[in-house]
Amino acid sequence: MSTLQNLANFNIGRLRKEKKLSREDMAHHLDISLEAYRKIENGTTHLSLDRLEQICEVLETDIFRILMPHTKK
Repeated sequence: MSTLQNLANFNIGRLRKEKKLSREDMAHHLDISLEAYRKIENGTTHLSLDRLEQICEVLETDIFRILMPHTKK
């Protein structure tokens, strides 16, 4: 996986936790299996632009926040 893909996977997990959503919640909102969602966060599956847009909607964020390196404050 590319560095950008790894960054997206990491940020999706981080933002999900910030929103206090479980992986099960995300899978339900995305209408996919829990295993399919785990593969997204673990980076073992290709993340399409369509799926990334769906994830952004669930997390109430934009694609730039998913792809931006996170800095601790």
